[in-house]
Amino acid sequence: MFSFGKSKQNAQARASGAQPNAAAAPKQEHPSALRPKEKVEDKELADVKKPPSQQRGLSREYGLGSEDASEAADAEQRLATLRESLALQQLKTFTRWWNSVLAARGLKVEDLIEDVKPGVLPLALYEELSGSLVRRMNATPSSRFQMLENQNTFLAALKDKGLRLVNIGGADLVDGNRTLLLGLTWTLILRYEIQKYGADEQELLRWIKKSTEGYKDVNIRGWGNSFNDGLAFCALINKHEPQSLKYDDCSASKPIDNLERAFKVAEEQFEVPRLLEPEDLAHKGQQDERSIITYAAKLRQAFGEKERELRRRAEEEAAAKAALEQAQQREETQRLADDLRARAAALDKWARDKESGFRAAETKAKAASMGEDEVAAKLAELRNGFRGVEKPPKGAEKTQLASLYEKVRGRMLADAMVSGETGATAAAEATLEPASPEAMQKRWAAMEAAECDYEAALLARQQALASERRQKETDGLRDSVSSSAEAMLEWANNKAEALLTDAAPDALRSPADVSAKQKALDEYNADEKPPKLDKTRELQRQLHLVSDRLEEEGRPPLPPYDEKLNKAWAGLDSAADALQKALDEARRQQAKAAAEAETDVMQKENDGKAAAWLRAVDGAASKFGKAVAEGNLGSSKEETAAKLADLREKHQAQVRPQWANERAAFEGERQRVDERRRAEERPPAKWQPPAEAVSAGWGSLGAKEREYEEALLKKLGQLQAEEAERMKRAAMRDTAVSSLADLLPPFMQRRRVEQQAAEAAKAAAAEAEALTPWVTAKRQQLEEQKAVADKDAGGAAPQVRAALSGLRAFSEGDKA
Repeated sequence: MFSFGKSKQNAQARASGAQPNAAAAPKQEHPSALRPKEKVEDKELADVKKPPSQQRGLSREYGLGSEDASEAADAEQRLATLRESLALQQLKTFTRWWNSVLAARGLKVEDLIEDVKPGVLPLALYEELSGSLVRRMNATPSSRFQMLENQNTFLAALKDKGLRLVNIGGADLVDGNRTLLLGLTWTLILRYEIQKYGADEQELLRWIKKSTEGYKDVNIRGWGNSFNDGLAFCALINKHEPQSLKYDDCSASKPIDNLERAFKVAEEQFEVPRLLEPEDLAHKGQQDERSIITYAAKLRQAFGEKERELRRRAEEEAAAKAALEQAQQREETQRLADDLRARAAALDKWARDKESGFRAAETKAKAASMGEDEVAAKLAELRNGFRGVEKPPKGAEKTQLASLYEKVRGRMLADAMVSGETGATAAAEATLEPASPEAMQKRWAAMEAAECDYEAALLARQQALASERRQKETDGLRDSVSSSAEAMLEWANNKAEALLTDAAPDALRSPADVSAKQKALDEYNADEKPPKLDKTRELQRQLHLVSDRLEEEGRPPLPPYDEKLNKAWAGLDSAADALQKALDEARRQQAKAAAEAETDVMQKENDGKAAAWLRAVDGAASKFGKAVAEGNLGSSKEETAAKLADLREKHQAQVRPQWANERAAFEGERQRVDERRRAEERPPAKWQPPAEAVSAGWGSLGAKEREYEEALLKKLGQLQAEEAERMKRAAMRDTAVSSLADLLPPFMQRRRVEQQAAEAAKAAAAEAEALTPWVTAKRQQLEEQKAVADKDAGGAAPQVRAALSGLRAFSEGDKA
């Protein structure tokens, strides 16, 4: 394990977005380092150090406009959050990649930014990747100078290997510049993980697409979001090692399980380090493409290494098998050579016989006495009998003999190499010459040449007979199609003339005329035109067919019916369009007149509603003003409160909102009428009552209503002052009754029924003022008796009993 200082703490701080080390704060990171689809080049390192004025704008980069600054700012913030998330994911993946390389040395990175700073790990990484040793390094750097020396050595070594590094120096790595470190790591991955194997990102993506073709729910569109559900990784593993992972067990609805299964199999069976975590990928948001590319490259390397291992094993097994079979070859070679010579001689005789037979048949076929049926029979016999039945087995025999020849010859050469008897092998090989593929092919070619010449003679005779028959068929087709074309032209021209007649203004005076003509046009378009058009297309197809036949036969062409039909249909379509436009214009004019009449009715109805509303509002305002002027505000508190409640609960809560809704309704109707009149290109309506009168009436109602409400409240305030004095006296009586109720319960043994108590309380309340002196005296007497009982509970027993007897008598007598 290799760590420096507070690596883990700084890594945790970085994951939470905090600055890991204020004393060694990394340089300002440029957001373009995380552009989703930038081309991976060294220029990204240079772009980071450009001043802000030269950096590309995020809004333009992501297609944001400048019309709304607030929305652009929100978009910039979301992009910044996304970039930071992708950077953290990339940092995690690249850290694991470093660990996968450094594992051979027993080194481990905890916090890539911090652990790279001393420069020891980069040099170890370079040695592992390049296979070269660093001549000088500070193994335990204790100062910034020594760290810079290590980093500069590391970067110089990379440049010596041909890597172009622009705008990055040792200080950037010592200072923990995350963006430059990630960019540098990506350059190393490209060189030593992808380009090392003759590939680039696009070729790697094409390999993944090809490997996952045909897998359900796998759709590789790019590096961004095509790997979120894990199915692509499962498909890759299943493609190259089906027994390691069953793709049917994977489901698009379980991305975490898919990713975990794929990563586990890749790590355990292919030794691919777990550079990614399922939780980092299993969401639909933007992914860090470089992390996915790195892992995919590792997978491809692992598959290649396993395939090479399998090939090596297969080669070893083949070598062992060859050694085992070497001892049996010499004995088998002689038997195969004898079989080859016998079979080759038989095939040579068959080919010679067939060649002579075809030449004789060719001479007969060129005679003019053969009819079509006989020619067809001969062709069928040649193609079906000879080529379909007799020849294929002989062709297969020829191929087998060629293979057998090569096999025997190869065995002889192998024996000669083992035994060293090259002279005897050359003599034995010479005996195989008549059975060689060249000799057999020469005989076969002569037979096939005779076969083709015979077939050509038959076809020439057949073509001559067919040409005579074809010309007779063409004449019949020409007469039929010409007649049909003339009839179609006549119909199209007559129909176009009828449609133009219907489009005349005199034919569209009334809605009934327009409706009838529209119905007729619709019926034409729906019922009459389609079959005629289909018939025309079929007719044109037949015209082309006949024209082609005439041209092939070298005879004069047909009249230009095709051009005439197209022109006739163009005129017919133009007439139909003209009629439809005339119908649309007639309907528009009729609809405009109807709409204006409807608008006038709406205006008249609205005037009536507004006038009725204004009369009701003015009447209510007059009523309120009259009540205030005459002092009709109620003679008692209850009557005034009732009037106030009636104002608020009925007028303000019900009537006034209803009138407001009615006003909004007819004013909305006025707006719609004005809009309609504008659409009709007419001047605005002259409303009665006008809007000013409506507003004035509504304002007057509000003022009179408030004046009336304030008068009621003032009147109610005077009555409430009198009521307050009366309530004060009632409160004194209630206090006396309450005092009596507090003293009596401890001595009461039973209560009257509720109704009796209520009646007694009512009576007591009426006499409360008269009972107050008596209650006060009784209370004082009872308190004195209680004090005596508390002072001497034993000696005062007779007194207590006397007091209790007196209390009962009091309760049943005077009190009752």
